[in-house]
Parts: sequence; structure tokens; C-alpha cells
Amino acid sequence: MTNGHRHWLVAGVAGGVCGAVMALLVNRWLPPSTSAVGPAPSAAPAEPAVDSEARQLVERCLSHIKNNRLEELTQEARASRAVVTDEDLQKFLTRLRNDRELALRNFGKPLGEYELLRATVASASLVQFVYLERFERGAIWWMFVLYRTPERWQLAWLDWGGQLAVLFAGLP
Repeated sequence: MTNGHRHWLVAGVAGGVCGAVMALLVNRWLPPSTSAVGPAPSAAPAEPAVDSEARQLVERCLSHIKNNRLEELTQEARASRAVVTDEDLQKFLTRLRNDRELALRNFGKPLGEYELLRATVASASLVQFVYLERFERGAIWWMFVLYRTPERWQLAWLDWGGQLAVLFAGLP
């Protein structure tokens, strides 16, 4: 080893030792820093406060579906003005029946179970419920958007489908 290389070696070792001593002193004399990480998320997110009358309307609609009373569900949509004309009402009922038959063929019997996936309160007068209806071999999502008139809650929009990936649209 040449004399020039020894100077670099000694300087490197000395710098390493000085850095280690400095880190030890700083670590002993300074208090530990507080963590920048926030509190751990709770196991289950708190369910948003939803008006009980809004929830009752959705549960009534789900009961119509569960008991295969599709005409009654259609009348709920009509009473809420989600479906306005007779022609739209017939299209709504036809789609509902056809999709129900398709679900039974593809997924088997419904289990009679509806999981609330999301209740989103946009304002005091607008709320959305997303439910998952479970079948033997698959599932269907149901989305209810309710609007609060001065008198009562009503269906503003109702949709359903078997493409479960739709439920993840817009989620991180």
C-alpha cells in the first residue's frame, strides 16, 4: 500500500469512528421524536349516521326483492317518481324480471342475505345505499339513491347488476 492510500484509509476509518461516536451521543442526549404516523385505523369504519326513515324505505325495497314481489318494488319506484311514465314503468319491470331470471340461472338460489356495503350521506337530503345480495354461486349489487323531499324520503334512483367490479369504481 502506498503512503497516499494509507492517508485515505486512515481518514476513512477516522471519519467512520467519529460518525459512530456522534450518532451515539446524539441518540443518548436527544429525546426520541414523536412518530409522524397517525393512529392506527379502527378495525371497522364507523357507519355514517343515516336517517332511520331512509333506511326503512330501502329495507322495504329489499324485502320486495327478497320475497319476489317485483311489482311492489316497481310501485315504490313509481310512488317516488324514480319512474314517471307508464312506458318507463313497464321497461323497469321488464328489466327487473329479466335480470332476476338471469341471476337465478347463473347464480342459483338467493340466500336471502343482503350485506350493506356502503351508506354514503351526501347531505341531509341525499343518501346512497349499496347492498350486496348473495346467491349460492354469485352476487348482485343493489344501489339506492334517496332524496328527502319536505314530506318524506323517496327513491331518486335505483340500479342493480352482476358486475361486481363496478362496486370498486372510484375507490382507492
